[in-house]
Amino acid sequence: MGAAVAAPTWALAFSPDGKTLAVGSYKKVLFYNIESGEKFAEWALGSDAVRALAYSPDGKTLALGGGIPGDKGQILLCDASNGKILRTITSHDDTVEALAFQGSQLLSAADDERIGVTDTTNGKPLASLTEHVGRCLAVAVPNPSMATPAGALFATGGADKMLKIWDADLRRVVVNFDQCGSPVWAVAPSPNPGQFVVGAGDGSVRVFQVNLVTDQKNPTPPGEPAPRTGNQIRDMRGHEGPVYAVAADAKAIYSGGEDGKVIVWNWGGGKVREWTDAKSDIWSIVLSPDGKWLAAASRDGKARVYSTDRGILFWELPFAPPGGSVIVPF
Repeated sequence: MGAAVAAPTWALAFSPDGKTLAVGSYKKVLFYNIESGEKFAEWALGSDAVRALAYSPDGKTLALGGGIPGDKGQILLCDASNGKILRTITSHDDTVEALAFQGSQLLSAADDERIGVTDTTNGKPLASLTEHVGRCLAVAVPNPSMATPAGALFATGGADKMLKIWDADLRRVVVNFDQCGSPVWAVAPSPNPGQFVVGAGDGSVRVFQVNLVTDQKNPTPPGEPAPRTGNQIRDMRGHEGPVYAVAADAKAIYSGGEDGKVIVWNWGGGKVREWTDAKSDIWSIVLSPDGKWLAAASRDGKARVYSTDRGILFWELPFAPPGGSVIVPF
């Protein structure tokens, strides 16, 4: 018999306190202590691959996105302390590819060509947005301080090659960006107000700026979103294939893609370094809240944690730490 093949790691999320890294794999989520690298819990959850993870702002809830391709989508809202399923959301008809909390609301991007908005306090759907044509692949929400120049926003990307910027209050598209010319696989908020970072199928990492239109001759009618304008301010090339994951902080922009590379960029667009430890596609990257750690999930079944300050690979997970792990089946 051949050696067992590790299931890919699809999704990652740091807890808001930065102490825990959650890793989504096939029908399970694994939890690691970021300081020791030890796996301390494992939840048997989901009907297939766990494709998306997101912690609520208060850290009390962990949302899991997945489902069965071509059949159904599934979102599980779990108690982050013990894995108990609080709510099961089945508002999508195909797999859920990305999740983001905006306060008590959960945004979901799915292969059924829809963006969902769910009230997590009661599990009720608030909206099903159908402006994308084709698979919805990415969703991102800026921190409140980042959204001030353009008002409350969120951003979505899809197979239709579009980055769409939405008025978060009215759930209306206010800016369309079509510069990528290929599927928009990943979107992340920038630390700079009104900016979003995008990873695209053409191998590019792009930065887009959104602003309110402040020189209006006539006031905005009631019930209509305030007009915004936007422009692309950066186009960075360095990946050999699609860019599936992006992240950003005040220090740098980070990207991962089909070529197995994680690239670190400065905000001027220059390449700082490459990490080439993965043996296959990078499907997710995420920064710790304090920016000290960058985690990357790969199809090779590993989650790798890098020290952003030292520029080195710090952990390669899983490994065999001392002690045991807690298996919580549901």
